[in-house]
Amino acid sequence: MKKILLLLIILFVTVVSFAQSNAVRIVAHQSMPLMAECKGLLTGIHTTNRWPVRLQNMENEDNIFPAVKNMKEKMLAEKKKSSAIIANKIEANGQVTPVLSTNFSGNQFDGSYPSDNTIAISNSGKIVSVINSNICYFTTTGTNTFSQDVTQFTNDNSVSSFLFDPKVLYDAGSDRFFMVMLAGYTAGNSDILLYFSKTNNPTDGWWYYTISAGVNGANAWADYPNIGVSNNEVYVTVNQFDSNDNFADVVALQIPKTTCYAGGTMNFQYYDQIQDDAGHFTFSLYPISSGNDTNYGPGIYMVSNTDPSGSNLLQLFQISDDMSSSSEQLFGTSISTTPSFQIGANANQPAPGNDLDIGDCRIKGGFFLNGIAHLVFTANYVSGWNGIFYSRINTSNFTATSFKYGKNGEDWGYPAIGWMGKNSNDKSTIIAFTKSNASIKPQFDVLAVDDAGNSSTEIIVKQGASYISMGQGSPERWGDYTGMAKYHTPTSPTAFVFGIYGTSANDYGNWIAKITVNSSVNAETIAPESEAVSVYPNPSTSWFVVIFENHELNPIDISIFDLQGKLIKILVNEKLKPGDFKFSFNTSELAKGTYILNIQSGNKNLKNEKIIIQ
Repeated sequence: MKKILLLLIILFVTVVSFAQSNAVRIVAHQSMPLMAECKGLLTGIHTTNRWPVRLQNMENEDNIFPAVKNMKEKMLAEKKKSSAIIANKIEANGQVTPVLSTNFSGNQFDGSYPSDNTIAISNSGKIVSVINSNICYFTTTGTNTFSQDVTQFTNDNSVSSFLFDPKVLYDAGSDRFFMVMLAGYTAGNSDILLYFSKTNNPTDGWWYYTISAGVNGANAWADYPNIGVSNNEVYVTVNQFDSNDNFADVVALQIPKTTCYAGGTMNFQYYDQIQDDAGHFTFSLYPISSGNDTNYGPGIYMVSNTDPSGSNLLQLFQISDDMSSSSEQLFGTSISTTPSFQIGANANQPAPGNDLDIGDCRIKGGFFLNGIAHLVFTANYVSGWNGIFYSRINTSNFTATSFKYGKNGEDWGYPAIGWMGKNSNDKSTIIAFTKSNASIKPQFDVLAVDDAGNSSTEIIVKQGASYISMGQGSPERWGDYTGMAKYHTPTSPTAFVFGIYGTSANDYGNWIAKITVNSSVNAETIAPESEAVSVYPNPSTSWFVVIFENHELNPIDISIFDLQGKLIKILVNEKLKPGDFKFSFNTSELAKGTYILNIQSGNKNLKNEKIIIQ
């Protein structure tokens, strides 16, 4: 898409930091700047003496926190009381429905479980999909152009041969891929592996770096990474465990990205001892990247919750600025949510006495858009049956609007979420997840949620062929996470999802699918106008000028759409102080015709006006 020339003239302009609120405070120890040298360019085309070994950690998530196991046992008693219930139909009154498009078999399962599915897609349609054991490249139609064991791909004898927990994203702002894996699960022999694609084509290679899991001096190993991206940086978080496999801490890495995409010296710093303003420490901190193709920053938001077994508190954190500013800090607050949440019992499957591990309430997916942090995780829906807990946190007033989706009689787990709105005011999403019960073989599903939080009926992405049985005993591992990647190039909302299902061999199948949505929402009626805004001249042959008054500390979003509601361009996405503002933009890159100019301040729609270009 051609760029629209934007001239932004702002009166009283200051980007307001999360830190300026009285509700938050500095909540972490921050390191001095550190460095790591690039270890080379990985292409997957090399001679290697690294054999593709499979060393499996058999421990379930239940064993990390006794409170999680205790909650599951409590919920199992509730589930048994309702075991005769036939799964009820979900109340599906949403205005957005998911549509299953192209779908195909993804990475081949080859012994490492659970799969830990992660996926990214570039604007040019190149797909990178990774599971615990191998990395693949696909076209959007399912042609597999590359596949290799991750140990052989990395080809690094200085780290453990046990690689696991991959995460990959596409950085639309830089037109590059960023990936992380972990190596080794014993204290003192554990590393964080970081991969930065050289170009927007993954076959051109990845610049490769390593950081010790004990970067903060702890004798620890790293588990369950999460990654995010902003305008100028990438972020990695990991959980640290001590030599007795007890949870010890969360470490967050802040990394300027430009030099790394060129294979230069990596500069970075870390934060540890992270807690919110009420003194609650965090677990599985999740950096949330932008939901659309426009990164935000400086800094990034991160989300978590105070207790993986259940609570009524979510956590919102922010790294306030880029590392280059030398004034960046990590701030955080706890936010009450209604309803509260707790983990349900482990999931049933058509194999009596062989349940599936449902995990816990750690954050499984999220994104940031238009002042709202979106996040999802697994939680009890009703009577011990698990569903999806979806929350929208307003980053201006620190309030949460939360929803639960599920069915009495079914277990839903390991959700991932992606934005599918018609414009940045539209909070519509899709959620991909796994599903099972005593009669449903483990399968892969998707549902849609509209702007108001109403859900669609779920659709099957890939139906299970049989139950999962890897010889581990009950509960069998069911997942760690599901893959979700927004595809920015199509004119209508599109995403690719990547999840697991039970195969006829009683192991894990991995399936990739393109998902679009049907929506009955009109782009002109998403929200009523609440303030007067001047737009002139209209019609125009070259420039439009907009003058508006912002009454609150809110993110301002200014976007152009066509008359069918297709997003043409996001012109402004900035958090602004109260004041008077003026901006102008050149229309030379737009064809003559009629468009919709939308201006949003937080949850208020300031203007939705037709503009005419002559």
